[in-house]
Parts: sequence; structure tokens; C-alpha cells
Amino acid sequence: MKAVSNTTPLRYLIAIEQEYLLGRLFEKVFVPIAVHEELTDAKTPEIVRRRVASLPSWFEVRTREPR
Repeated sequence: MKAVSNTTPLRYLIAIEQEYLLGRLFEKVFVPIAVHEELTDAKTPEIVRRRVASLPSWFEVRTREPR
């Protein structure tokens, strides 16, 4: 199964170091570019920014919705 995520679940799962759960539940989690920009913004906590920079292959930034 595949999913599309907004900022909130990713930000808080990463903050509590539980983002791996998404990789167990979904083969892919697609993230719109705007969400990726929010997660890597200077105002976002450093732990979240660092982790987003090195998320595994199930995390995919998309410029448009997957087909």
C-alpha cells in the first residue's frame, strides 16, 4: 500500500523517533515538495531536518501526485 502525507504526522513521528513505523505500514510514503520544504525549513527542529535529509527509500518527495 502507498500513502501521501502532510507535515504533521512526519514531523511528530520523526521527533519521537518512530518514523520507521511508516516504512512498516506502507511500501511508499509520497510527500509533496511543499511538505518537504516545511520539514527542512530553518524553523523546524534540527532533529527533524537532519532525519528528513536521510530518510530511507520508502520516503519519496513528489512534485505532483503519484499515479
